[in-house]
Amino acid sequence: MNEVLVSTVGGLLAFVFWGMSDWLVSKNSKKYNAYEVNLATKIAGLVTSILLLAFNYQNIESFSQLIPFIAVGLLFAVAFVLMIKALTDGSVGVIVPVISTNPLFTLALAIILGGSVLSGNQIMSILVIISGVLALTYQKNTSKIPLKELHKDTIYALLAAAIWGLAFYIVNQNVADVPWQIVYGTVGLSSFIFSLLLVFIKLRKTFRSVVVKTGANKIGLRTNLDCSSNLLF
Repeated sequence: MNEVLVSTVGGLLAFVFWGMSDWLVSKNSKKYNAYEVNLATKIAGLVTSILLLAFNYQNIESFSQLIPFIAVGLLFAVAFVLMIKALTDGSVGVIVPVISTNPLFTLALAIILGGSVLSGNQIMSILVIISGVLALTYQKNTSKIPLKELHKDTIYALLAAAIWGLAFYIVNQNVADVPWQIVYGTVGLSSFIFSLLLVFIKLRKTFRSVVVKTGANKIGLRTNLDCSSNLLF
C-alpha cells in the first residue's frame, strides 16, 4: 500500500481522535480537578502498555533506549495537566487551537537543534497559523485586569503546547531505533506513574479517595482510548 496514503489516513484519523479527546477532557474538567482527570486518562491505557512491554521486552537492547520515552511520559503528564487547567475556565474554541500549535514548537526545535531548513511556503504557513492564534486569543482589557490573570488560561495552553512540542521532538529523534510497541508501552506506563505521583504530591491528604473516585470517572477513562489511538497513528 502507498506509504503516503497510509500516512495521510493515519494523520486524519489522529486528527479526529484528538478532537474527540479534547471535547471529552473539556467536559470532564468541569466535574473533576486537573490531576484527577489526567490520572483517569492514563488508567485505561495502562493494561495495553503493560501487555505491549511484556510481549516485546526482548526487543529492548538496553535500558538507555527507554530513557527518552520515559522522559516523554513525564512531559505528557505535565502537559495534559496544563491543558486541563486551561480548559477548566477557558473557552474550548480558543484553548484547543492554541494547544494545536505544538507542532510549531517541534519544528522550532528541529530547526534550532537539527538544522532543518524551511521553504518560503512553509514560513508563510507558519505565519498564518501564528496570526490566527493571536486573533483567537486577543481580548479587550476594559477592566484593567493584569495581563497574567487575563490570559491565564491561554498561558497554560501555550505551556502545554510547548511541552508537547518538546515531547514529540524527543520521540521523533529516537523512534527509528525502537519498535513502536516499546515506544507506546514505555510512554503509556511512565505517563501513568508520573500522573499518579502528581496526584500524590498535590492531593496527598485525600490520595486514596481520589484514586477510587478517579477509577469511576467513565468519561476520563474513555478519553484515554482516543488519546491512545493518536499515539498509534
